[in-house]
Amino acid sequence: MRENRTERDKEKTQFKFKIVVYSILLIVFVAIFGYCTFELGMKYGNRKEAKKNMTELQSSVNDVDETTTPKTEDEEKYNIPEKNLDFENLRTTQNADIYAWINIPETNVDYPIVQNPTDDFFYLMHNLDGSYGYPGCLYTELQNSKDFTDKNTVIYGHDMSDGTMFKTLHNFEDQSFFDSHRYIYVYTEAKTYVYEIFAAYTFSSIHLLNGYDISTDESFIYYVNEALATAHQTGHVREGIDIDGATSKIITLSTCEGMSKNQRYLVQGVLVN
Repeated sequence: MRENRTERDKEKTQFKFKIVVYSILLIVFVAIFGYCTFELGMKYGNRKEAKKNMTELQSSVNDVDETTTPKTEDEEKYNIPEKNLDFENLRTTQNADIYAWINIPETNVDYPIVQNPTDDFFYLMHNLDGSYGYPGCLYTELQNSKDFTDKNTVIYGHDMSDGTMFKTLHNFEDQSFFDSHRYIYVYTEAKTYVYEIFAAYTFSSIHLLNGYDISTDESFIYYVNEALATAHQTGHVREGIDIDGATSKIITLSTCEGMSKNQRYLVQGVLVN
């Protein structure tokens, strides 16, 4: 009788212990689920708000009266789209890190360019208003100056499924689109830079600024030749464009290549004005 009672007591104790363990696990699961749901909700909300704010900013920047301002020689020659850009106001009202604006006609690429003063990866997952999450911003790293005097200025942006950021760079995968769209326009306080697109292609995910020494004219041309060799295999090249090691400046727009972590899609142009 006593042995049976002892066994029943053990079973009760074990049962209570299991109840306590299961209760703790349930609480932990609910807490994790709640946190994840909260995070997803915040990211979605931030993304929606960031997209709305960017659309409004783009509308303001593109609200111009082209009939009132005479066009410069460059504007006529390269058909530069006119923008209503006040960089001091952009830095004051939008984000202090804005230093340029980029546009590629007939794509969705029409955005400010930013550079964080301390963290190269900040804008990978932060929006123009500072909120965390996608779509992030178009940004450069601290290795690049903000006056576009480097041999290669690399601008990064996400390949967003909704078509924003650098998603429409993939339009250049189409030969006819590549052939008919020649220029990238970069607006700064000092001037508007025009880059003629010479290649659009899939490349490795190597960090271009760290992975290649382009400090000399010779090493720069070596890199350009390697890029062109790859572009002939994985993308498109515009023939007849001269790139000089001593004087040429190029721009590289870099985004994801599908779901691959080992590849990037690049669109490159050389400064022509």
